[in-house]
Amino acid sequence: MRVLGIDVGEKRYGISISDALKITAQNLKTIEYRDKKSLFVELKNIINSENVGEVVIGLPLNMNGTHGDAAKKAIGFADELKAQIDIPIVMWDERLSTKQAERMMISFNTSRGKRKKKIDGIASQIFLQSYLNTKGNKINEV
Repeated sequence: MRVLGIDVGEKRYGISISDALKITAQNLKTIEYRDKKSLFVELKNIINSENVGEVVIGLPLNMNGTHGDAAKKAIGFADELKAQIDIPIVMWDERLSTKQAERMMISFNTSRGKRKKKIDGIASQIFLQSYLNTKGNKINEV
């Protein structure tokens, strides 16, 4: 079973996925938000087709650890998704993942337009990788 990462945005939802061993995260796609029904249909299709057993949703906490508007939106989204799927959903601290994604794309000389379209997916990949690292697949430990 794989792990799906979702970065909740205003206009776009960044989607990343782990490999089957839950060691690495890859940017899967960015979903342009049209409406909730379309979004949930697309997410359920990904969950079914990619053999997803767990979903990690980015929780954009304020730097002092409190919940602002973006965190409340992510929590509300998680609650709505829980009502539609029957697999575990985890909220994961994603502070600075978007900034890290932006810095990374700038270092690769990615144009502003491409950064705007890809930043949410890369941010989801960054926090999903953090989650996977913390879960610690022990396959390579000596």
